Amino acid sequence: RSPENETAAPTSESKPTLDFEVTRRLVETNLRDAYFFFSNQLKQLYSSNTKMKPEDFKNLQKEGAERIRILQYDLRRLGQVGDEEGSWRQREAEELSEEIQHRLHRLQHPPDCATAKKLLCDLNA
Repeated sequence: RSPENETAAPTSESKPTLDFEVTRRLVETNLRDAYFFFSNQLKQLYSSNTKMKPEDFKNLQKEGAERIRILQYDLRRLGQVGDEEGSWRQREAEELSEEIQHRLHRLQHPPDCATAKKLLCDLNA
């Protein structure tokens, strides 16, 4: 396999490659971190510079937030295109949900209540 296939979007017959998914999540995390960084920097700039008007500060902050939201939207679209309109991710979430529900049902309805492990909580503590 060639290195460029590692981060390529998956085909319609496969799930996303590990590298594709890791990269997509990393970019999304970095965008969120960038927003918090810029927001914090703007607050520091405003508190140290009395010449900046409050409405100018708020407008600048809103514009930065809007730019980040646009980039996040683009990433979500990338994720949908990259994994068959999001169907792979949806199937994985549904399968995980079913597995958790099945395990909870088994724990709550053991075959023999007399021998089943019990969890006791002291509500007065």
